[in-house]
Amino acid sequence: MDIGFFHTPVGPVCHITQEHGVLLARAQLATLDLLVGAPRHHDMDVPRYVGNRLHVMFHMGGVLVHYLRQFLAFLEGSCKSEFSRTFLSSHLRKESLVSQLTALGLIGKLITGPWMKLVYKNAGDHSNVEMSSYFKTAKLTIDVWSANPSQMFVSEKDVFLQPLIPDLVLETLQSSALYSIVEDVLKEILPAISAVIDKQLSRYISGDLSEPSRELLEKTVSAAPHNIWAERVVGMTCQLWKRCPMATIGFLDAKIKAKTNKLMEWLDSKDEVEQEKLVAFGRKRAGLLRKKRRENEKGIDDEIEIRMNELMQMRSMKSRRKADKEVTAAFKTRDVDAVVFQSVSGFQRERLVQLIKQDGTIVGALFQHKWYDEEMRKDCIWQARVVKIGKKTTTAYWCADGNEDDAEDYDVETVELLTDMVLGDLVFE
Repeated sequence: MDIGFFHTPVGPVCHITQEHGVLLARAQLATLDLLVGAPRHHDMDVPRYVGNRLHVMFHMGGVLVHYLRQFLAFLEGSCKSEFSRTFLSSHLRKESLVSQLTALGLIGKLITGPWMKLVYKNAGDHSNVEMSSYFKTAKLTIDVWSANPSQMFVSEKDVFLQPLIPDLVLETLQSSALYSIVEDVLKEILPAISAVIDKQLSRYISGDLSEPSRELLEKTVSAAPHNIWAERVVGMTCQLWKRCPMATIGFLDAKIKAKTNKLMEWLDSKDEVEQEKLVAFGRKRAGLLRKKRRENEKGIDDEIEIRMNELMQMRSMKSRRKADKEVTAAFKTRDVDAVVFQSVSGFQRERLVQLIKQDGTIVGALFQHKWYDEEMRKDCIWQARVVKIGKKTTTAYWCADGNEDDAEDYDVETVELLTDMVLGDLVFE
C-alpha cells in the first residue's frame, strides 16, 4: 500500500497511489454527474482557492464509498466509456483502494469537515487567537485516535469534541466491512497529521499564544482565524490575468481592491456632486501613485540588473583566474605565440606583442578599458593612455565622457592588461 502525505488545513493526509489518484479524480467527476447532475467545467471541477482545499476530495471519497454499488452498476451497465467500464470498475473492486477512500472519508467527516466549518466558515465567530483552545482539543483528540484508530468508527463527536450530525455517508464509513484494513491506513495517517499540527500550530498549542491574555485578545479581536480573503484575492488575480494577460499590475491591483471593497456600490450611494469630487480626487491621486509605482518598478529593475551583473562578474572571475595563470606563464618567457594569445588578432595583436616585448613604441597609445566598479555595482568604460611600460605599466585614466586633462596615473601590472586584452575588456584604438 503506497501511503504518502500532503497538506490540508490540519496537516498532511493520505495520498493514494498515482494510478489510484487518477482513478479517484475520474470517479469524482463521474459521481458528480451521476448523483447530483453537477455541470462539468472546462478547466476545473472544484472552485479555486475558496473552501476547496483537499477536504473536497475527502468528502467525495466518502460519497463514492457510500454510493459504490450504484456507481459500479452504472459503470458496468449504461456507461459508454470503454475506459470506465474496464479500468475504473476493476480498480473500484480492489479492497486496498476502497479502504483508502474510506479512510479519506472518515478524515473528512471527523477532522477536515469540522475544521473547515469552525475555522474557515468561522461558525463560532472567533478571532484568530481565540482558536488556541480548539487547536489544543484537536491535537489531543488526534493523538488519542492515533493510538487507537478504531475509536473513529464509533465516535459520535468530531475532532473538536463537538457532536457529529448523523448522516448516511458517515454511517456507511463507520460500518465499513474493511474495518481492519482501514484502521491500518489510519495508523499511517493520523500520527503525521499530529506531527504537522505540532509544527505549524505550536504557538497556539504550547507557545506564546496558547494562553492569551485579555489584552492580547482585545488587540487581536479583528484578526480572522483563516486566510480565505487572501485566497480569494489570489483567485481573482488569476482570473483577471487570464482574461487580460497584458494588464499591468497597477490595473489589476485597482480592479481587485475596487471589487473587494465594493467601491462602486459605495460611490453609487453618493449624490452626483459628491461623486464628481471623489472621482476628481481619485484621478489626481491615481496619477501620483502611478508615478511613484513606476519609480519603484524602475528601482526594482535596476536592482535586478545590478545583481545580474554581479552574477556575471562572479562567473567571469572564474575564467579570468584561469586566463591569468596562462598569461603570467607566457609573459615570463615572452612567448607571443602562446595558446592563450591566439584569440587576439589584427591591430590588437600588434599592441599585445608590443606589451609583451616591452616595446617603447606603445607609449602614448590610447585604449578603452572596461572595469567592474564595486561601488557603482556595474561595468564602467574608461579612456586610458599608456604613459610608461615595464613590469608595471603606468597608464593615465579618465572618464569616457570626460577630458584627458582630468586623467589620473595608475601603475597596473602588465599581466593584468594582457589578461584584459585576451578577455576583450581592453581594446586599443
